[in-house]
Amino acid sequence: MPIDEHFVGIPLSSASIYESGAVLFSYLAFPEPEAEARRADVHAALCHLALRATGDEDPDWLWTPTPIKPGYALMREAEVQRATRTMDRRLRERLNAAIVAKPLLEEVAPDQPPRLPPGVDKATLAALGEYVLFRSRATVDVSDVRNFHARVWQASLPVIHLAIALNVLFERTLAAGVGKLAVHDLVRSREAVEFLTRTATELEPILLANPRFGIASDQLVRFRLT
Repeated sequence: MPIDEHFVGIPLSSASIYESGAVLFSYLAFPEPEAEARRADVHAALCHLALRATGDEDPDWLWTPTPIKPGYALMREAEVQRATRTMDRRLRERLNAAIVAKPLLEEVAPDQPPRLPPGVDKATLAALGEYVLFRSRATVDVSDVRNFHARVWQASLPVIHLAIALNVLFERTLAAGVGKLAVHDLVRSREAVEFLTRTATELEPILLANPRFGIASDQLVRFRLT
């Protein structure tokens, strides 16, 4: 939910945790200014899934009077699936973009070379794009890499800071033996929502100052806890 023309507010102080988390992930999937309706659909679907997951985990909560917005609970399954289908694909694309972005960020560090994925010997968009494509298919050609740059990389730049934050969060949960959390788990976690928002905020000036990204200050979607 916009708090002014420059920032998107994450309303931890005035809304349910899952509603705040759903704001983050709806923008991560659909950062385009003209995608407000798609974001609203994804936001509602994520809130529905969060409520359903909480009920599955806690039968007592399920039958305890609790303030909720009925529209979330009453969504039809077809509506939820339709809203999240493209979101799932786009979140995979954002995470692939984050894999490409992290070595480009580390490249500017003066004291050590960037950490590159296995088999990648240089921090370029082409080499890193080929790597993330090769992870999911048997062969990769030049047109595939060009398509990745146009369809995935460029489309992810407005929220690349949030994508990197999510990548880092997954790395930490895997290192802790937790495994990769589902989106409906992340939107219900205050710790996750705060970490994602604050990490994305910290990355803003770093990304804007890095010419390898070429992000204009008005292109980046800026998130703030409210």
